[in-house]
Amino acid sequence: LAGAAEVIVLEDLPASTRGEIVAMRLGGGELPGPLLSLLAARADGNPFFAEELALAARDVGGLVVERGQVRLARPLETLDLPTSITGVITSRMDRLGGPERTALRCAAVHGPSFDVRTLQALLPALSTAEVDGLVQRLCDATFLDADPSTHPGAWRFRHAFLHETAYALLPFAERRTLHAAAARAIENAPDDELASVTALLAHHWEIAEDAARAAHYHGLAGEQALEADANRECVEHLTKALRFDEAVRGPLGLDLTRARWGRMLTEASYSLGEHAAARSW
Repeated sequence: LAGAAEVIVLEDLPASTRGEIVAMRLGGGELPGPLLSLLAARADGNPFFAEELALAARDVGGLVVERGQVRLARPLETLDLPTSITGVITSRMDRLGGPERTALRCAAVHGPSFDVRTLQALLPALSTAEVDGLVQRLCDATFLDADPSTHPGAWRFRHAFLHETAYALLPFAERRTLHAAAARAIENAPDDELASVTALLAHHWEIAEDAARAAHYHGLAGEQALEADANRECVEHLTKALRFDEAVRGPLGLDLTRARWGRMLTEASYSLGEHAAARSW
């Protein structure tokens, strides 16, 4: 509605507040002046960028945190830190050990959050204790946080940018296999848990290029979205379900599954006010 929205302009955080946030992330007290100047010049007021810059400086030996104090170990101008946030995150990930780097990329396949059971399905050569150890080290390196609000043993990426960057580093040749393995691990959960992850399973099987399973789960996710009055999501899921189903079974005449999806698409489209689309189904 024109004129009904209020625009709120968010100001940059004060430098002192950004410094406090970074100090908390490093686990120390007041930051050295040269570090504050670097963060002000490079981070452009973005507290997450400031945190990652400080962590990168620590990782390459430029900072030392001892007994709650942050001090310079080397002149910051000698560290050659990347200038972009993606570059800083990538440089930090590159400094991880091989097993930790692999575990981080596999975790990214599951999405912004995951649990050790499903992660271990992508690391079958490792024991549960070994996977637990890798996850804990990634938490210590500030890439992951525990996610007790979901369930015990759940973890999440500390920031969406960390998840996106880790996933982008995964070779395309590996993604199809890993997404299929992730989907199979989720499918091993009890039936009452599967009902809450149909959209996630549809996503995994879609990237795994299993059209039949993608159609099945997009169909379930679309039905659930309609029941929840999430009509836009319903249309997106069921449109994909029809497309993948046709890729598997080809054009059909009368088909009860497709007719049911079409009826739900009609209902969702009318609810969205898209009457022409509703009539097309």
